[in-house]
Amino acid sequence: MTLQPKTPGENNFAYFGGATQRQENTTNVFDNIPDSTYTSKPYRTWANLFNVHSIIPIIENEYRGGLQLNSDNLLNTFGFFAGVDYYRDLKKFEYNAGFTLKSFYPILRATYRNRPRRTLYNTKSGVLQGDWKKTTYNSRHQSQ
Repeated sequence: MTLQPKTPGENNFAYFGGATQRQENTTNVFDNIPDSTYTSKPYRTWANLFNVHSIIPIIENEYRGGLQLNSDNLLNTFGFFAGVDYYRDLKKFEYNAGFTLKSFYPILRATYRNRPRRTLYNTKSGVLQGDWKKTTYNSRHQSQ
């Protein structure tokens, strides 16, 4: 048994992009390519170290909220953040800051936090309240 080719039937494909193609394909985009020349200038690492790009409101819950500033240099090799949170129940502030250095291998990170804390403890005269600040420093490297 030999295979006999059949003639293709009528094309019933619905091409929904026809109107868009007629609207967008008015000219060839490669006909008018601008000939631009750009001058290079040296990148100054220390002058471009901080580039603050956002201020973020932080809301953890109904008792804690604050603001955080984020910065990345133009090459995205150094990131920095600094923030402050207010603890409404303690009526005290937390201060935090940190950086990420990605220009070398491994990636280095460091974080500083100064948090308010409260505890209740028993004494002979009754239960007393103790308030203090807990300061933490964290550093790590990421070698992945």
